[in-house]
Amino acid sequence: MRGTWVRKMLAVGGLVALLAGSAPITVSAAGGCVSRPEFRRVEIGMRKARVHRIFDTRGEVIHLGPHREERAYDICPRYRGVAVFVTYRDSRVDEKAWILGE
Repeated sequence: MRGTWVRKMLAVGGLVALLAGSAPITVSAAGGCVSRPEFRRVEIGMRKARVHRIFDTRGEVIHLGPHREERAYDICPRYRGVAVFVTYRDSRVDEKAWILGE
């Protein structure tokens, strides 16, 4: 009887390990802040609306010109001392910066 219980527990453990290994990996941080994986997903030329969906926030406008806009985004608490800036030209990413503060 004990051998059957052990085999069942091993089978359940193996199934759990298999399912855990096949679960999708999410890189989304808590809403309203930017994580390092989210920052890395943003590419030059990407539309501003897509960046906002990735970051789960619209950020704050730092500079607004006729064809250029710079926004600052709140960083997740895990990344203390970091600032994230994205510069857009005609609503597409022109530059991005992950800056370590002091």
